[in-house]
Amino acid sequence: MHSLSISWKAIIFESDFVSLLKGGDGKAFAAIPHLELEKQPAVRGLVSDHSSRARRIVPATDYSLTNNSTSFRVQVSSPGVVVLTEPYVENDFELRVNGQSANYFRVNSAFRGVFVRRQGAL
Repeated sequence: MHSLSISWKAIIFESDFVSLLKGGDGKAFAAIPHLELEKQPAVRGLVSDHSSRARRIVPATDYSLTNNSTSFRVQVSSPGVVVLTEPYVENDFELRVNGQSANYFRVNSAFRGVFVRRQGAL
């Protein structure tokens, strides 16, 4: 299931990510490597404590997967990151948010993430 997590932990070393996996609360989170974060200036403002208090998780609805597309809806109350649990491969994916082209980036070591700037239905 895709989810929106507005709490980020900038990580520098793979061991930091592993400690989040092992010591976390079992709920979804979005972690971005430090070098990737440098490429995403809009996301930097979301970097925060990764505790469950600071994190909001919103499940996707109306999920549809075909051979050539994935689509779903997310109702968000603030800016955040949608985590797509599909393998991250640079420049192999066309992304649209509400019909507009958008960029994606690496999250959680292996997946795709997209920054959502505004609240509402996506």
